[in-house]
Amino acid sequence: MRTISVVNHKGGSGKTTTAVNLAAALALEGAQVLLIDCDPQASASAWLGVVDDDQGMLDCLLGKGKPQPLLRGTGVPRLHLLPGSSWLATFDRSAAAIKHPERLIAQRITRPLVAEGYDICIIDCPPAISSLSIGALVASDEVLIPVEAHVMAMAGVEKVMSSIATVSDRLNSALAIAGILVCRVDRRTTHCMEVEQALRERYPRHVLDTTIRENIRLAECPSFGKTIFEYDQRSPGAQDYVALAEEMRRSWKRRR
Repeated sequence: MRTISVVNHKGGSGKTTTAVNLAAALALEGAQVLLIDCDPQASASAWLGVVDDDQGMLDCLLGKGKPQPLLRGTGVPRLHLLPGSSWLATFDRSAAAIKHPERLIAQRITRPLVAEGYDICIIDCPPAISSLSIGALVASDEVLIPVEAHVMAMAGVEKVMSSIATVSDRLNSALAIAGILVCRVDRRTTHCMEVEQALRERYPRHVLDTTIRENIRLAECPSFGKTIFEYDQRSPGAQDYVALAEEMRRSWKRRR
C-alpha cells in the first residue's frame, strides 16, 4: 500500500480538495484507494457524507479499537473512507503519556489496514504542526503539498518543507516529496502566474507539471457531498485531478 500524506500548515491551500479528488481520480482509474481523514475539522469526511463525529479514530490511536470496523464506502467505486472527527483535536492531550505518539498512525491505523488490499492510501492532514500531522508523515511513503497560487502562501511552503526535512532526518528516512501542487490558478491574473513561476524557480525539482485551475464547480461540489467526478466530470476541476493522478502514476513507474 503506497501511502501519501497531503500536507499544508496553512488553511485555504486546497489540501482537502486535493485529498478527496485525487483519491477519487485514482479509484476511478481502477486502484483500491483508502482516504484517511486525520483532520479534526473532518472536512473530507463531511464532504463524503460522513458526519457522525464519534471517537472511532481517536480510540484506534489510543489502542481502544480497531480501524477495520470504521471503514466506510463512498459514492465512488473502490474508494473507502476512514472518517475523522473533532475528537482528534484532543489527541495530543490524550496521548501525552504514550511513548512516541507520532508513531501511532503507522502502528494502529495504516499497518493494520494493509491486509485489506488497498493499493493507495491518502491521508488528509491537519492544517497545523501537531502530533497528528507528524504522525501522518511518519506513516507515509510520500508527501504531496498543495499550495494556493498567492504570494502569502509562499512562506507556508517553507514551513512544510522544514517539517518534512525534520521528519525525514529523525523519524522516516524513506519519506519522499511527491510534489508541490499549485492550486486555485487563475491564468487571467498576472499575480497567479508570477507566484507559480516563483515556486518553479525556488523548487525546480518539486513543483508538478499539473496545476489545479480556479473552478467554481470544485467550490460547489462539497455542498452536495460529491467528488468533482460525481458532480461534474467534464469540468476543468475534474480534468485537472485526472491529470494529477496520471502524473503521479508516471512518477511511481519511474521510481520502481
